[in-house]
Amino acid sequence: MTAPAPDITSWDMDPIERERALEALDVLRVAQEMRAGADALMASAHAVLNAISTAQSERMPKNAGADHGLPFRSMAEEVASATHVSRGMAADRMHDASTLTTMYPVLHHALRRGQVSDAHVRAILAEGQRLHHDDDARRAYERGIIEFAAASTAGQTRRAARAIADKLSPREFEEIHAQAKTRRRVTVRDLDDGMSELYLLGESTIVNGVFDRLTVMARKVAYAHRAEHQREQAAAAGEPVDADKRFPFDPNRRTLDQIRADLLADILLTGAPNAHQAHTPGDTALDEIRATVQVIIPIDRLIDIDSNTGQPLLESDQPISAEAAKRLAGRAPTWDRIFITPSGQVLATDKYRPTRDQRRLLLARDGTCRFSGCTAKARSCDIDHTHDYASGGQTTLDNMGCLCESHHVLKHNTPWKVKQTGNGVYEWVSPLGFTRVTKPGSTVRFRDLTAEPAPF
Repeated sequence: MTAPAPDITSWDMDPIERERALEALDVLRVAQEMRAGADALMASAHAVLNAISTAQSERMPKNAGADHGLPFRSMAEEVASATHVSRGMAADRMHDASTLTTMYPVLHHALRRGQVSDAHVRAILAEGQRLHHDDDARRAYERGIIEFAAASTAGQTRRAARAIADKLSPREFEEIHAQAKTRRRVTVRDLDDGMSELYLLGESTIVNGVFDRLTVMARKVAYAHRAEHQREQAAAAGEPVDADKRFPFDPNRRTLDQIRADLLADILLTGAPNAHQAHTPGDTALDEIRATVQVIIPIDRLIDIDSNTGQPLLESDQPISAEAAKRLAGRAPTWDRIFITPSGQVLATDKYRPTRDQRRLLLARDGTCRFSGCTAKARSCDIDHTHDYASGGQTTLDNMGCLCESHHVLKHNTPWKVKQTGNGVYEWVSPLGFTRVTKPGSTVRFRDLTAEPAPF
């Protein structure tokens, strides 16, 4: 007598669904590899055309002046006509292809094999421009980023590439930053459907502070909206307000992005978020909220502004000037020291209180949500017990990490499985049995790349 088949829940796949899903994922992987291979082939062709136009320029008389650029412009027009793109885009592709094939042969090979995508390549080339004059630094940069890129999104790769380039680059950041500050501006771009876009270019510390303050304000307004909706639903049902009871979602509720936009417009037009204070109960006025910006400062840079031990970074890996870092440090009521191993692994802070200090360390270690591909900042995430506390999981650093609200819900309410294998490394297993390994962002930000062997 055969055993009865297990009940199929809403989150389980029957055998046919599982087979179709696996086949579809295989098709996606093959198609992505084919696309990457085609992109590598196009890069080779663009590079050949770029080389031909360069040779044409070199054959021109030395007194040709500005005419030396004509062969390249002409070839770019040929490419634009053949591929149905603008001449500017064709010229950019020829230039990038030449850089890829001549300066980044390992990256070009990885693209040809489908290990990375064209978007990864563009991010790596863009962040590595400052290293093109230094062959040793460029090779260290290439071998430092390529393994990371093969297991990460293009956006994550760009942030990691920027951190690596900032560490390897011999440039004087303070001088470049001073020049960049002169480009600060506010611009407006009109869009469709009666909408326009306001754009602010400014110092990273200021812009991130503005965004953080808006986010804290928006969360307070969103919480007040939810509480008000809950009271209305409870009153309509003739029930007492129960914080744990879930009422139907209010379709008119604004998103966090919408609230941030409304608050910014309110502040810029009136000088204070007066129109939103009515939505916050009690005396917790929104204009009392101040921004919080997390800055990572190598101790030697704090003592000696001319030290070369590392550039101060925001939590998003964006470099800031040493002067700005010292100014922020001088105003901070407390400092948190973070101890790092040579490989980049965060070990401990200088204080020890299980809950508060562990949270500080986890925020520094993870940087973002620990689900594969998620870039939500750690400070906006939940601290999750990987092995549930209710099931015997301990409150230890090897059993905790940052998960955004969306992926926290996914972990607890779907067949996705996760475990930590040590040193902050997460191993996620999908419902179809595929494994995704994610490493903490701090291992990319802090590790020493100059001594690592090439990965080939």
